[in-house]
Amino acid sequence: MSQGAIFMIVVAGMFPAVIIVAVVVKLIEVRKASRWPATTGTVTNSIVKAIKNKPGDPGYDFSDSEVFNQPFVEYEYTVNGRKLRGSRITIGEKTSGYELETILARYPVGATVTVYYDPANPKNAVLERDLPKIVFVGVGCLLLFFIGGPLVAAAMYFHGVDWLRDHIANPDRAPFVAAATGFALLTLLFAIGHTGAIWRTSRWPTVPGRIVGTDVEAFRERYIDSDHYTRRTLYKPSVLYTYEVNGRQFTADRVTLGLVMSSTLPLIARRSAARYAPGKEVVVHYDPKNPGEAVLRPWHPLHILPWLVAGAVFWLAWAVAT
Repeated sequence: MSQGAIFMIVVAGMFPAVIIVAVVVKLIEVRKASRWPATTGTVTNSIVKAIKNKPGDPGYDFSDSEVFNQPFVEYEYTVNGRKLRGSRITIGEKTSGYELETILARYPVGATVTVYYDPANPKNAVLERDLPKIVFVGVGCLLLFFIGGPLVAAAMYFHGVDWLRDHIANPDRAPFVAAATGFALLTLLFAIGHTGAIWRTSRWPTVPGRIVGTDVEAFRERYIDSDHYTRRTLYKPSVLYTYEVNGRQFTADRVTLGLVMSSTLPLIARRSAARYAPGKEVVVHYDPKNPGEAVLRPWHPLHILPWLVAGAVFWLAWAVAT
């Protein structure tokens, strides 16, 4: 086996390994929590809390939304005559946006709840000590993607190369044609899925919203320059707006679906941000199943780019093959 193939296998295996380690650590924590004693508590606060990623936070560079709406449930409980406060809901730390309404309805202000606490550190407490089933479904999907995906892609590539050697004029070009065709197919699948998401988003219900903050944020990004890694500063507009659904106020920052407008020139980011002055009234499209997910403009002319890339690479593969 070549060194390149070994390297690719090691890289592909790193992602499942990280996922498995994270799951094992969380299962150990769940097992410990299963032995925690319980006490009675009272919910003192139950609201939607918006959390915004800042430059330097993990995932900031790649996300088209830096704001996450989470249920915030605060409760009081007593351990050994000592009154304590907690706000942790589940062992899983974060909850899915689709669970937000259900969780807040389950824990209204004034409700009596069962609080499970760590006897070694009573400040460490939760309301639910079992992992939601959706966590295991999500882990299974990720493992299937990171393990099954590369295996299927490798099998299709090598079989495709063998088939192309017998069907194109120059067999030596078969690896390039197979790689280009595979890339074009992946881009086409992405374009189809993304266009479907845009179509569904454009049919989301709308509510009036208001711009509450506009800024230009700078972050550092690593990229390859002359065969070595270096860093550059990128700038992107940050537009915060609020809206109300079912009597609850949400905050969001997604302007266009799946599109991050960043540049090395701060002037471009400032011009984009200037279109949304604080106080401006806007129309907000929100997901009825997950009201914390919203967007101002579902469609943008640049959304046609994946279709153009797929078509261009298909044409390149055909031209090289013929």
